[in-house]
Amino acid sequence: MPETKKQPLHTVGQYIVLFMFLSFAGWAVETLLCSLEAGRWCNRGFITLPLCTIYGFTVLGAYFLLGTPQKGGVLLKKIPSGPMRVLLYFLLAAGLTTATELVTGWFFARICGVSLWDYSGYRFHFNGYICLEFFVVWGILFLIGMRYAFEPVKRLIGSMPRKGLLWGSAVSGVLLCVDWIASYAKIFG
Repeated sequence: MPETKKQPLHTVGQYIVLFMFLSFAGWAVETLLCSLEAGRWCNRGFITLPLCTIYGFTVLGAYFLLGTPQKGGVLLKKIPSGPMRVLLYFLLAAGLTTATELVTGWFFARICGVSLWDYSGYRFHFNGYICLEFFVVWGILFLIGMRYAFEPVKRLIGSMPRKGLLWGSAVSGVLLCVDWIASYAKIFG
């Protein structure tokens, strides 16, 4: 099989495994921080698997639109490296994340009847779905994470054998779909 035929499957597999890694990392950090704050175990996932898929979707979405602070993506490619790109990256990443939180929080609260988080205890919040403080936190985390961690993790996943990527992405994708269906069935069933 020619190399050009292999590459798209390899890339899809790479991004599915990367999505799963980001979703797990988001779940792990959020669960740890919330558990420490509460003094008890707090599973921050909506689904059964240890994943918060909002992290996977948001980080990959930001990567496809913004790239990394050093390289820039679709929206920042023409902005030269330097303080202006960093500032724009911060604002766009924080804005994208905040918009994702708003839509996701609203959807789950209004459509599913589930409150996944509540920022109403923070100043400058909007209906508890988003707040200014986390807008800043998300911008800072994106700058640091995308500058120092994203590319090395992406390279590590990309260095996995093609068969491993395909199997890993297929199995994890099926498990995630089954978990989503089961989780939504509990809500609407």
